[in-house]
Amino acid sequence: MKKIISLIIVSISISVTSIGQQMPLSSLYNVNRYQAISAYAGFNGCFEGYLSHRAQWVGINGSPQTSFLSAHTGIGRNHGLGINLAFDQTHLLSKFSGLLSYSYRIKLGSNSNLRLGLSAGLFQVAFDPSKAIVDDNTDVAVVSGRQANMAFNNDFSVYFNFKKLEIGVSVPQILETQAKLELVGSPANFGLRRHLLGYIGYDHHFTENFSLQPSIVYRTFITDFNQLDLNAQLTYKNFISVGVGYRTSNSLLARLNVNIKNKFLVAYVYEMAGSKLTNFSSGSHEVMIGLKFCKNKPPIINDTKVKPVITEEPEVEELEIKEPEIKEPITVESDIKELEIKEPEIKEPITIEPKVKEPETLTPKKEDPFMLRVQFPINSSKIQHEYDEGLEELIQALKDNPKMKIKITGHSCDLGSDPIKQNIAVQRAKSLRNYLAQRGVDATRIEAIGVSDKEPTVPNTNEANRSQNRRVEFSIIK
Repeated sequence: MKKIISLIIVSISISVTSIGQQMPLSSLYNVNRYQAISAYAGFNGCFEGYLSHRAQWVGINGSPQTSFLSAHTGIGRNHGLGINLAFDQTHLLSKFSGLLSYSYRIKLGSNSNLRLGLSAGLFQVAFDPSKAIVDDNTDVAVVSGRQANMAFNNDFSVYFNFKKLEIGVSVPQILETQAKLELVGSPANFGLRRHLLGYIGYDHHFTENFSLQPSIVYRTFITDFNQLDLNAQLTYKNFISVGVGYRTSNSLLARLNVNIKNKFLVAYVYEMAGSKLTNFSSGSHEVMIGLKFCKNKPPIINDTKVKPVITEEPEVEELEIKEPEIKEPITVESDIKELEIKEPEIKEPITIEPKVKEPETLTPKKEDPFMLRVQFPINSSKIQHEYDEGLEELIQALKDNPKMKIKITGHSCDLGSDPIKQNIAVQRAKSLRNYLAQRGVDATRIEAIGVSDKEPTVPNTNEANRSQNRRVEFSIIK
């Protein structure tokens, strides 16, 4: 009887329309959200790539082995692209899924966004009875040999975030398709049924170093399958995370993540076997490695806003060089002292205000910001050397335009209490004001303020975004 168990299981699975585990299962969706919800593609504006492997029900011969490869990136502010590959292998049945994804962001407010995702690709299923141990070599499944076919793969998803709250819904196979397998005298279809996956997560920072991320995942398709995951994860300094979870199939999960400088990640999850498999399996294991690359915005000044002030300066210099009234009387030696005392011709061109003030009509509009953004490490107001070149350009522009005044605005991320966030924002602005003053810019021309975390450029949902919000910005004032 044991010899034909595998063949019986597979034969039942493909006999009419399979309703088994069609979509590859992963328990590391909290690390790689894009793998479960395609609308997440490009959420951080960074490139993210992940490779993972899952060994399910270790100890049972022919149990599923699944490998994942996914990558996604942001394109501009509102677009995202991604690719998701999965290979799922059981004893006799193998499945390959490949999807290309596109996401579009709709900004709902300063702290909320809605993303829509659409994916399309191929799904291939293959049945190979050559690995089966059978008693009846005339069985239709055996005689037909290896069978494989493809079907259209697709999904639609929605992802919403409000500050630290995340809600995602994905519908794999929103358009149901079938892969036909031609068995001798008995054609069979491997039907891809419409699924539904829902995700809710929240990131709560209760101290500066520790945060808690509870989440819920719900999976279902037709009426025969409903699964709920309840999870909680504790993170220290965005470096190491430990978590536990419960899956309604009577299994417990334990997670461990290590995040190195927000660029390299290793994650592992162990899932206990359900009550029906405890005597046969030591559980399931899944390991993942990930890479993340974010584009650092260069600290530059927008030439179109600063240069018009500088290019008008030659007109003032030209008046000082020509000075025809001064040169003529200097040729008469006896009148030199009289000219030095009265100096009527020297004062007159200097008081011609229109020539000096004329450039002001070409200066940037009031409160129009420079394209210069200085970012800071967490809980720090120290200026990094990578911004020296951009700050030197700003200093030169201020020296060339001695009547220009600027405002320096300091910002923080959402970590810490309100007094701490406001204080670090002010300290960052003052640090830049002192930097400019030490290099020859009159401090009375500089206004320095802090606005805490009230004006984030991106949602404070992870460390990559928080690092962008810990910043100082510049604007011109009259």
